[in-house]
Amino acid sequence: MPLTIRSGLTPLFGAALSGVLGTIIDIVAVVATILGVAQTLGFGVEQFVAGLTRIGIGGLTYAPGTLDAAGESIAGNASTFGIIVALVVIMGASTLSALSGVGKGIKWLSNINMVLSIVLLGFFIIFGATWFGFNAMFIGIWDYLIALPQLSFNVFRI
Repeated sequence: MPLTIRSGLTPLFGAALSGVLGTIIDIVAVVATILGVAQTLGFGVEQFVAGLTRIGIGGLTYAPGTLDAAGESIAGNASTFGIIVALVVIMGASTLSALSGVGKGIKWLSNINMVLSIVLLGFFIIFGATWFGFNAMFIGIWDYLIALPQLSFNVFRI
């Protein structure tokens, strides 16, 4: 069977997916995937620009006191230039990773991500409020375990 969404749904719906219904399901799946990637990319660009601004790379956000057409402050929001720079960087890295293949590009990105995560964790353990972090983590886990039975049977009605 071809590698499509309709193939995965064939055990449920059988031969009914071999016609127009199957084509519609595949089209909806492709559109949903594209929209999901676009939304994720949009959020990622905003976070990327905010992170660059936070570490001191200026010029990517609107200056404080900048107003939009309605007269509301847009200070701290990503500027058009910042969005374009972030999109070029993120899409360039994604394209290079995809072109180099799963064995190379994705593996390298995964390894870099793991190393950066461990370095960040080590930084927070050494220079951060270590006791506060561990205390908050264990209190949070304890509160979750205590509240879990009650929350499991909680039903919200509108």
